[in-house]
Amino acid sequence: MQVERASALERRQQDFERLRLEQAATVKELQELVELLRTQCAGLAQTRRETEEGAQADAEKLHQAQREADEAAQSLREFQNKLLAMTSRAEDLSRELDKVERERFLLREEVGSLTRKLQKVQVKIEPTQGAGAGGMGLNSATGGGREAAQNETLLKLLNCSVCNVRWKDCVITKCYHLFCQPCIQSNLKVRSRKCPACGKHFSENDVKPIFLT
Repeated sequence: MQVERASALERRQQDFERLRLEQAATVKELQELVELLRTQCAGLAQTRRETEEGAQADAEKLHQAQREADEAAQSLREFQNKLLAMTSRAEDLSRELDKVERERFLLREEVGSLTRKLQKVQVKIEPTQGAGAGGMGLNSATGGGREAAQNETLLKLLNCSVCNVRWKDCVITKCYHLFCQPCIQSNLKVRSRKCPACGKHFSENDVKPIFLT
């Protein structure tokens, strides 16, 4: 009887030991599983932080790109405004150049007309100067007087209005009044450079030569 009890007790102890070992193995597996889950959770948390940091960096890059795009658009608008202003200025200069060219053409026409008139007067004066005083009648004297008056008028037109001695050989392009070169050079030497005829200010670049040919 005692032997049976001892045998039963030993079996129970063996079962208890086996159960304890199984429980220990199960606990170890659970601990390993928990550790694995902790590692995975830490990895997921790191991935989440990196994702959030990347998203923030992308947002900052996008914001920076937007600022640069706005600045580029502003620069483009300023350039377009400058281009429009330059185009308008170029058109104004083109119109002014056309006006100057027309005035130069009219001036050349006027100078040519005066030159032709002077040549005609000189042709008429030469025979008059060569004729004797006794051979001239009353009509010839009257005609010669008119021609002399015309000649004097033309000479006044061709002579410089400042000195009344030298011929006009340069023009002020600001106002297109004509004078002789020495008188204009004397005017350029003073600080107040004004046209002797109209008083308009001018510079040395506004003085151009003309040729009565």
